[in-house]
Amino acid sequence: MRAETVFSWAEDGKYEKMEDHLRIMLDLWKNKYRKIYERPLRRIVGEHADESVRCAIILHDVGKLARFYQEYLMKRLKGEKGSLRWYRHEVASAAIASYIAGYDLPGVEWLNLVAAAVLLSHEPILMGQVGEASERYFTITQAYRSLQVACSKEVLELEGVSVINKILKDEGFQCEVREKYTLPDIIDALKGMVAKVAVLGDVAVSRVRVAAVLHVLTVIDSLSASKTRSSNDDGGTFISRGAKVAEVVELI
Repeated sequence: MRAETVFSWAEDGKYEKMEDHLRIMLDLWKNKYRKIYERPLRRIVGEHADESVRCAIILHDVGKLARFYQEYLMKRLKGEKGSLRWYRHEVASAAIASYIAGYDLPGVEWLNLVAAAVLLSHEPILMGQVGEASERYFTITQAYRSLQVACSKEVLELEGVSVINKILKDEGFQCEVREKYTLPDIIDALKGMVAKVAVLGDVAVSRVRVAAVLHVLTVIDSLSASKTRSSNDDGGTFISRGAKVAEVVELI
């Protein structure tokens, strides 16, 4: 699949290209919301607040590049029904971000905050579903099951990674997303990130830092989706729609 045909969303003849979605999010951050959020974020997250938000934006949907997910979106684009089964793209995105943090750029601690924020980035959308299912925790076993759905012989294959890598390079990040990851490697990386953020050190401080990045990521993600998907994606735009009603965020 060519990079320009990699989608972040599609339904009944309408679609959103991955690059467009990420570029809009980065533009919203740099030209509108950074001036509001960066100072308080620096107090909470530290000197790398801006990098944390930009990196989270770029990596938050990388799990959608899985061949399995792109095939699902192509069916949706044609108006056909598709099933993701157990697959949750934000889990794959977080696992890949964790791999970058653990293996490609070890020692860059703020990347673990990014991976944790990405892992939780769809929690507001899932809260109702989780409540109905009486599910209290999302376990590593469930993460493994989710990722396994999209793997062929325990290898997660991604398409269009050049889109992500170009944006990473444009934004000055010294890392790249790979075309293939083995399931054991990304699960181990995810475990390591969870241990660092949720077990080791001052857990209360870590939670506040993750929540700070998560808040900005989810708001800007929903604002971008509202711009390109309009009312066609209730799940992806409900945060911005709710914010508009509550008058807690200025919409584009």
